[in-house]
Amino acid sequence: MKMKMLLAAAAVSLMSTGAQAAVSYDLSKIGSVPAAGTTITFDQSLPDGFRRTGGMVQSESNTFGANPTGSSNYLTTNVASGTGSASIFSKTGFQNIAFDWGTVDSYNTFALLDAAGNAFYTLTGQQVMPNNGTAGTRISLASTDQAIYGLRLYSGQPAFEVDNVTFSAAVPEPATWAMMILGFGLVGASMRRRSSIRTGAVAAA
Repeated sequence: MKMKMLLAAAAVSLMSTGAQAAVSYDLSKIGSVPAAGTTITFDQSLPDGFRRTGGMVQSESNTFGANPTGSSNYLTTNVASGTGSASIFSKTGFQNIAFDWGTVDSYNTFALLDAAGNAFYTLTGQQVMPNNGTAGTRISLASTDQAIYGLRLYSGQPAFEVDNVTFSAAVPEPATWAMMILGFGLVGASMRRRSSIRTGAVAAA
C-alpha cells in the first residue's frame, strides 16, 4: 500500500509544471542544416502528429511575406495585409525547437506552447534583434523544465515568416513516466521477494 502511494505521488509530481519555464536560445545562420528531429518544411503535408492553424503557406515574396530562405514554401502569419497569427501543434512534447526566421521585425512575437495550448514562454523580434528589420536568422530554443507542444506566431504588421521548423528531443508523456516508475517499482519488489525466498531456503537448509 505504501509503495502504491509513493508511485501515485511521483506520477502527480511529474505531471505538474511550474509557472515559469527555463528556456534558452541561440542564433545561427539562416538556412543552416536542421538538427536531427522532425522538420516541417511546408513543402508537403505535415508529419503525423502535427497540425497547423492560421497563417498561409506560400513560396513567393509579396505583401503577405518574404521567403526566409529564398526557395521552397514557407509559413507566413498574414493572410491579409495586416495583423495575423499562425500556430503549429504536436501531440508529443519536445525539449527543443528551431526555425528559420525571415526578416526579424520588432512587431514579431512568438510563443512556445504547453500540452493545453497555453503559452509558457514568449519572445519578440525586438528582444532578439534590437534593430527592426534585421536580416533573417535561425533561432534554436531549449526548454529544460517544460515540454514544448507547439509554436504560435503573431505579427502586428506584415509579416512574420518561418521555414524549416524542427522539433527535437521528444519528452515521454507523464503517463509514460508513471508507467515506467510503476514498472521499476514492481521489478524491485519482485527482486526483493526472490531474495527473501532464497534467504529463507538457505536458512532452512
